[in-house]
Amino acid sequence: MNAAQAASFLGIEQKTVRKFTSARRIPFIRISGRCVRYDRAALADWLLSRTVKPINGK
Repeated sequence: MNAAQAASFLGIEQKTVRKFTSARRIPFIRISGRCVRYDRAALADWLLSRTVKPINGK
């Protein structure tokens, strides 16, 4: 996926995808110097890893 498609998939703005990419906060594939792509499965795994579990009883 390109940055626009990744942003749509994640439900965030494209500039946030680029910011997260620069900070290496999300998984990405560097095709060449400026060409970056995103794997849907890797982004889905990243989302799952960010899931916060509720505290029992509260």
